[in-house]
Amino acid sequence: MKKVLSVFLLSLFIFSSMLAFAESSPKVSDLTPWKGLNLDMGNIYNNKYADKLYEAVSKHKKGYSPEMVKEFYIKNYTTDIKSLEVLDGNNILINESYKISYNYIGKLETNWGDYDIEWFIFTTEDPKAEEINVKTLLLVPYHQHGNGLKHFHARFGNTSFAYLSTDKYLNNWWPTFYDPSVTNIERIIDDMLKNARMSASMLPDIK
Repeated sequence: MKKVLSVFLLSLFIFSSMLAFAESSPKVSDLTPWKGLNLDMGNIYNNKYADKLYEAVSKHKKGYSPEMVKEFYIKNYTTDIKSLEVLDGNNILINESYKISYNYIGKLETNWGDYDIEWFIFTTEDPKAEEINVKTLLLVPYHQHGNGLKHFHARFGNTSFAYLSTDKYLNNWWPTFYDPSVTNIERIIDDMLKNARMSASMLPDIK
């Protein structure tokens, strides 16, 4: 039987195992499970304190410089959406500027390798959403492994939820958000440092 994965790709948030599992999926009928301010991982990866993480990972991966490690993290786990503030069950304030109302469509189960992934789908017809490429919004519930970073994953675009959730070209794209009210950035980076060697093993080889 496949395990239900509360997913995080590769090993960026690996503290004592390779993947983070959800105890159970929440009942979702609107945006309430994500209510509050959620920040993009760029806030962590662009923090000066993270430089030592890139240095440590690069030492364990042939052909990678610290700058290349950072570039990989930024490309795959951050986006132009720097903040998602869920105001209530339907409304999100995006980048502190765009208030958009979404409707819950349903849940889509897909898989990544041996794991099942649950995406919760939201859509809107608000023209502001098309302007910033967020007409379709897919969310994985908040989760964490042990004392690691409490976070969730999102995908968004002006295309179909089927494309966003299953297209092979998006396999490595896992925009990640976290709750700043319960996050100590330096502690999170220190936790990542403990797994620098494992994180390096997950980076693609330089051809």
